Amino acid sequence: MQHYMAQIDSQRPLYADIVKKAVDKKFKKAFNEPAEFVTKMKESRRKNSSVFTLGLWPLDVVSYNDWRESSHSGKSYPEYVAMARIERDIVAEYRPLLFKKCTAAAFIRMGLASALNEACKVKAWDLPNEQTGKTQKKTIRRFYYADRITCNGLSLSEAPKVNVVDLKQSREREAKSKKLAAEAVAILKKIENFKGSAAAPGSNRIDEGVSDAITRLHEVRSLF
Repeated sequence: MQHYMAQIDSQRPLYADIVKKAVDKKFKKAFNEPAEFVTKMKESRRKNSSVFTLGLWPLDVVSYNDWRESSHSGKSYPEYVAMARIERDIVAEYRPLLFKKCTAAAFIRMGLASALNEACKVKAWDLPNEQTGKTQKKTIRRFYYADRITCNGLSLSEAPKVNVVDLKQSREREAKSKKLAAEAVAILKKIENFKGSAAAPGSNRIDEGVSDAITRLHEVRSLF
């Protein structure tokens, strides 16, 4: 789990750090007119409000960037909507893969959900009858995460075995390999630009023998 999470920048971006024209194309729609959400946000902060969910889960759950606790005026609500849309899309991209690749993360998520089931209200669900195959109403308690991302297939009877020492050593080896590979690339670039590597004095072409040697070194570098 540590090995996987090390590859993810989990720091949530702030609206002030993002300029519309600099946002990746796939997030452009995040800045569409959020009038519907802004109206619900304003209503939900009124006394005796009937608004329970805004329909955009990053706005419904408490986070470190919680708009409900903000002293900002309603003018900043569109900013929260845009960031919530971007967070929703980013989470949907990486989180299913996290649960698929990292059994420890999936186990923890499922375990917490199982423990929280008893704290949920009883609700009627249409579930299939194992004998007849027909659906019938059953009252059960079930906890769902706000992102609604599933990680089925694991048994909660036994935790997956995770060797933290091996993971740490693996990360250290990987970091060292990346460092060596970067140093090798820098050296090869210097050799390519070295005047003595030219096919002839003043030529822009590299000597064939030097080129072959650099190619072989590149192949060795790729094994790091």
